Amino acid sequence: MANSTKCLTSGAIFHTHIKDDEVVAKVSLPFDLSLNEDEAEILETLIHNSLEVILRPYFERSAAMKDGFKAKIRGVLDDNEALCMDNEDDKEKLFEAIVKSLSKSEWWEQSL
Repeated sequence: MANSTKCLTSGAIFHTHIKDDEVVAKVSLPFDLSLNEDEAEILETLIHNSLEVILRPYFERSAAMKDGFKAKIRGVLDDNEALCMDNEDDKEKLFEAIVKSLSKSEWWEQSL
């Protein structure tokens, strides 16, 4: 349901589908655009830029969660005496290997 603001696109029908890792937006227009290739590229760029503005806060949140999770891993490596890793280069290599091995879904599951 759209927020109650003045309609700026009378007759347009908006279709949105939002999943955990996907956002789909489609607009059915009450007319033909009749754009040439250059105009279509400009419209595509404007749509892309508008969606980036809308989605940017979610990327910032994702980055913050990722940084928090990386800090937890680093803390475990630094505090766990059982690892017996006095060599900081070896510890850094292990840290990077752990971080790189995690999938996208694992980042989200562990960060929440």
